[in-house]
Amino acid sequence: MKKFSRIFLAVATLVAVAACTTDTTEDLGISINGAGSKLAISLEESRTQLGEKADGVYPLYWSEGDAVAVNGIASTALTAEQAGSASALFTFDEALSRPFNIVYPAPAEGVAAVTEGCYPVTFPATQTYTEGGFASGAAPMYGYAAEGTESAIQLNHLTGVLRIAVKGETTLSHISVQAENSKIAGNFDINCSTGVLTAHEDASNTIVMSFGEGLQLSADKASEIYIALPAGDHGMVTITLNTADPAEKMTVGFDSSAKPVKAGFVREFQEFTHSANSSVEYIIVTKEDLIRFAQDVTTFSANTTVRIAGEIDMTGVEWTPIAEFDHYLDGGKDAGYYIKGLSAPLFDVVNGRIENLALVDVAIDETVTPNVGAIARRVIGAENNTTPSVVNCSATGTITVNCPNYEKVANGDQEFSVGGLIGYALNAGIEKCVNEVDVTVTQLVANTASYTVYGCTGGVVGYAQSKNFTGEAKISECENKGDITFSECSDAEGDANVAFRIGGCVGVSSVGYSDIYKCVNRGVITVNNRHSTGYLGGVSGLVTACNIDDCENYGAINFNAQMESVLIGGVLGAPNDTIYFHLDNCHNYGAITTTAEASVSGFLCGGITSRCTTDKPTGDATNYYVRNLTNNAPITISHTMPEGSTGRHGIGGIVAWAQSTLENCTNSAAATITLNGTIYAKSNCAKTHNVGGIVGYKSSKPVTKSTNNAAMVINPTMTVNADILLPADATINAGYSVGGIVGYSTQGLANAGHSTEGASISVGGNIGTVLYVGGIAGFAGSVSSAVNKCPVTITKDAKLKGLVMGGVGGRLDKLTDVTNEALVSYYGETNMTGVGDGSAKSGCAYFRIGGVAGMAAASNNVTNAKDATVTIAGKFTASYTKKYGFTAMGGVVGQLSSSHNGVYNYATVNFSSTIPNASWNEEPFVFGGCVGYLTSNVSNFINEGDINISCNSTSDEQLRLSGVFGRGSNTDTHVYNNIINRGTITISATSNDSIFFSGINSYGTNSTYSNLINEGDIIVTEKTKTNTDLFIGGVFLTPGNKITTKENIVNKGNITVKGAAGAAGNVTIGGISAGGAAAITCGVNVGNITVVRPEGSTSVYNIGGIKGTCSGSISGAESYCDIEAIGLGDQNIGMIKGQPRVVVTTAEDNTTTSEVRAVSNCKLGGRIAVATSSTEDSDGNSVTVIDWNVISADNFYNYIYGGTTDWTGVDAYDGCSFLSVAPGV
Repeated sequence: MKKFSRIFLAVATLVAVAACTTDTTEDLGISINGAGSKLAISLEESRTQLGEKADGVYPLYWSEGDAVAVNGIASTALTAEQAGSASALFTFDEALSRPFNIVYPAPAEGVAAVTEGCYPVTFPATQTYTEGGFASGAAPMYGYAAEGTESAIQLNHLTGVLRIAVKGETTLSHISVQAENSKIAGNFDINCSTGVLTAHEDASNTIVMSFGEGLQLSADKASEIYIALPAGDHGMVTITLNTADPAEKMTVGFDSSAKPVKAGFVREFQEFTHSANSSVEYIIVTKEDLIRFAQDVTTFSANTTVRIAGEIDMTGVEWTPIAEFDHYLDGGKDAGYYIKGLSAPLFDVVNGRIENLALVDVAIDETVTPNVGAIARRVIGAENNTTPSVVNCSATGTITVNCPNYEKVANGDQEFSVGGLIGYALNAGIEKCVNEVDVTVTQLVANTASYTVYGCTGGVVGYAQSKNFTGEAKISECENKGDITFSECSDAEGDANVAFRIGGCVGVSSVGYSDIYKCVNRGVITVNNRHSTGYLGGVSGLVTACNIDDCENYGAINFNAQMESVLIGGVLGAPNDTIYFHLDNCHNYGAITTTAEASVSGFLCGGITSRCTTDKPTGDATNYYVRNLTNNAPITISHTMPEGSTGRHGIGGIVAWAQSTLENCTNSAAATITLNGTIYAKSNCAKTHNVGGIVGYKSSKPVTKSTNNAAMVINPTMTVNADILLPADATINAGYSVGGIVGYSTQGLANAGHSTEGASISVGGNIGTVLYVGGIAGFAGSVSSAVNKCPVTITKDAKLKGLVMGGVGGRLDKLTDVTNEALVSYYGETNMTGVGDGSAKSGCAYFRIGGVAGMAAASNNVTNAKDATVTIAGKFTASYTKKYGFTAMGGVVGQLSSSHNGVYNYATVNFSSTIPNASWNEEPFVFGGCVGYLTSNVSNFINEGDINISCNSTSDEQLRLSGVFGRGSNTDTHVYNNIINRGTITISATSNDSIFFSGINSYGTNSTYSNLINEGDIIVTEKTKTNTDLFIGGVFLTPGNKITTKENIVNKGNITVKGAAGAAGNVTIGGISAGGAAAITCGVNVGNITVVRPEGSTSVYNIGGIKGTCSGSISGAESYCDIEAIGLGDQNIGMIKGQPRVVVTTAEDNTTTSEVRAVSNCKLGGRIAVATSSTEDSDGNSVTVIDWNVISADNFYNYIYGGTTDWTGVDAYDGCSFLSVAPGV
């Protein structure tokens, strides 16, 4: 062995005069001899306690209780008899084999390495003072012996030792050693073959030397204190000598960067005398220390620092909060220190700074004052504060607030502030804190109180406020894992009026807080019992001028209360009405649920926030916005809105009520919206009662680039004040609005860039007013550049008072570049009994359905795509006088006003509704493959979708159905141009009254038509039955005498009629028009007509290649087709007109009137058949063949009109001529 050599070097102190130190060392080689179950460790200078220094050498000896571990197997501990020697024999219960990985001391049970190939070693965070040496186990060592070797094993030191020699006339309570940039205490992993040391995550940078009841210093002789710490460069090492009086602490130190701490060396500091310097440190190690701290804190000097340096268990100890704390506290959380089992808040008021504090298993049952938090009731920061007041703190346990005898005083809402960590914070930043305290509020105030109480409750802080604030106070990077249950109840007699503001992290954040930033809630929030009003949010309940950025909620929100009003949001309950703020990059993953037992008179609920009611100030686009929000959790609403309620009822996947600009928001597939509760509306409610996949209600501010991917299932029971449906009061706003993006919007959705991929809307329930529903918007202004992929369904369980329904929107203004790609399906029951009187004011009495919109104003380039089938299969009832157009259905739009250009339907339309008896006027029930009802100029309307009509009407009014549009205005003059049907039309309808169906238009007056082309076949099946008349036209039905046809009125589709009219009814069929008084000047028909008379039918048939019947003129028309009407030889069949040239009518007095209704200058050709005959084929089998009458130049005049025409005295057959081939179209 080599002897120790002395090395002197200078070190810098933090405050004290520079001192000298000596490193005294010996090469402490240690051998392990033997194998099997016993190992002898025998070198003289080997182990764990210092002997008396001689000749510059500190001899080392083994201590009682020492144990080593080899390959993770611990030896038995040395006994007292084995201790005090330079050699020892260690015994193991298991056999050992090389390689040997030796660690001293053996790790405590349960301590394991976290690094592969390593073994755990512990550097004690607390070392007990040992006179003349260091504490047992304070100087870990390691060794390694490779496999196959038998040589002695060298053990290597991991620590050096600091020797402090101090005189004085005081008593030391403890010494703390703190490293600037290294972990020096706790669990580490050692690779025994390389010596690489790796700290565990919970390792600390502080070691505390404890003196038990104290070390009395002497003024004459220095006390020698030995502290072991890991070898290496730790930066500045601060050594604080503490006394019972924090004001008397002394701080010294040295820079280990200049000379790192060496393994196996004792560093001797020059003797010095203890004297207090400018920094005062108060160390709390034990329960007794904490109790003494509560007593001593009032005597602290301004510069006192408090440190927790132990695992302090206060369970069962009666605790009174420390009244006021104005200093800095380091809770030692990073070193694994904590305070456990507090029965009351640690502090009453904190005016200082708290860091790294861990409170464990608090059990606070607050019965005196409803202002409480595990750390403090109140934290107060300076008005110009820029440093957070509470940092990196945590708590677990429970807080229950039950204060039945509390009476409010003059402190405002801070009196009723409850937080898992902090009750009330003023001008105080809170950062990187975690709450796991479950908070339960059962009563805040005495029931006899006669005022409103605002219960502010949050997982981290109940109420954060600022006053006269010029600094920065953020609540940032905080997390709540504790559940919140708020069951405070307004008094049954109505005396105590309790309102709440509840947030998973922050109950209320008030003026001046610049941010709630990167905060996360994972706790469940539940509200029970009876309250007045409330704000409820996953992260914050209510904010005023406080921005919320990068926050997330994962905790479920459960509402089971009876209230006047509540505002609920997955992240934010609501902002203050009139204060600017921004909300950015926030996300909700917590389900929101209201129960069937709950009731509330005013209700707003959003997946992110209930409302955002202000926008940026004029000219300031930087700091005020609502954007980048995502809801990923379901919203399920089952509560009751009591009859007589006057409040709103709004739900939004992101926001329920928005008067701010919204951008880039997403309601994900998991964020389903389900509404099952009971709703009441006292006044016009379309603006106040609504549901939207993104926004329930939106004002003039835009919503852009937002996506709804979620299913919406709407099944409420909704009743309304009957007055809002009466003729005198009913308006367009007396409705309920549901939309895949927006429920109701006062403005348009221009260039919004929205998507509804994967979304769906299903509406059932009993809705006692008109329903506005659409895949993008229920009720809105103009919509442009929009594609809807959200199917909309009214289920068979739905009962409505009116319906405006479309794939894109229910009631919209102008449509531009809009496409629907999703199914639109109606299976419900609409009963408009008693809703309005048909006047213009009765805007709520609608039944309008369209593939794109139920009703709209102007339109340009509007499309219902191929797979966007429209199904109308439900029931409709109205038992009052109603104007035409109030009930209208179309493959694209139900009703259109203003001018339109480019309306296209490519989807199948199925109409199979049941229409009970009603007393309407002016043929209200209209249907079109593109549009049901038009009141404006139109051009470029095309239907290419098949149309299947199988409705059942027991009504005494007509059905008017068409391939493109059902009806135009009765009074106004319009221009209809470039209108085409290419879809096959199949009719299997039944009706008490007449059925009208045409390829293009079922009814029109006072308008001009050009370029109308039907290319679709019209098939009237044998299932079609009417008790009166059946009218079928290839282009028109019965156009009035004021319409004008200008050019290219063409039918190319085949018409097949097998249905039956009533016994006294007529069947009227025309290739261009069934009948009407209109003058046809340019019609061309090349579509074949096939008619099969039902067995037993006594109906009169009029079949014409151009018109079935006509009271107006036909000129310049051309018809070339086959008309097959077997068995109808006694009926009126003509290639131009089905009626005879001379029409004889009989009056009631049996007088007759003959009227000539001649056509002029028409051309005709083709074939007509009314009979068949039998013949034999080549095999001799009997076959039936059609007896065709071929029209030729020699006989064409016999087929111009129906019946037999007497041409006596008529020149040139009314100018008509033979057409040898079909005309080019």
